[in-house]
Amino acid sequence: MGAPTASNPMEHPPERPLATKLGIRSRSRVALVGAPTGIRERLEPLPPDVRVRNRLAAGCDVILCFALRRAEMEARFDRCLGALTIDGGLWLCYPKQSSGVATDLTFRSVQERGLAAGLVDNKSVAIDAMWTGLRFVVPLVGRPTWSAPTPRMRRPRGGARPGRGG
Repeated sequence: MGAPTASNPMEHPPERPLATKLGIRSRSRVALVGAPTGIRERLEPLPPDVRVRNRLAAGCDVILCFALRRAEMEARFDRCLGALTIDGGLWLCYPKQSSGVATDLTFRSVQERGLAAGLVDNKSVAIDAMWTGLRFVVPLVGRPTWSAPTPRMRRPRGGARPGRGG
């Protein structure tokens, strides 16, 4: 028998971590909204310095919004969108049709909701055996153009700050 050969990496490519598929990078601020039990653990391993919270706060880079019904998604959508950074991703997560869970959400209805808000969908990911997610982002043409930061004002001699009366 000959020497064993290395397997072709294209036959069984290594599975990328869910966090990577969702666009969670080092220092990301992640919010889980309506998340079922076990989703936070499903995100492991996380990149360094990622903050995951079970509530919304301004400045989220990645938001995973879970809903079983359209009414739930509608109730959460505007708050999620308001907490998202301009270059962040909003994942609308809903039960897969193959999960057998009763739902009135479909790919089409979820996509229509995001598009109606002026977002674009650019990725779909299987979260687990029950959930799938569709990512929405602000279109590049809708994002403000970047400009260099303005220089800081110098304090006048004597230490008084402008507009502080002193």
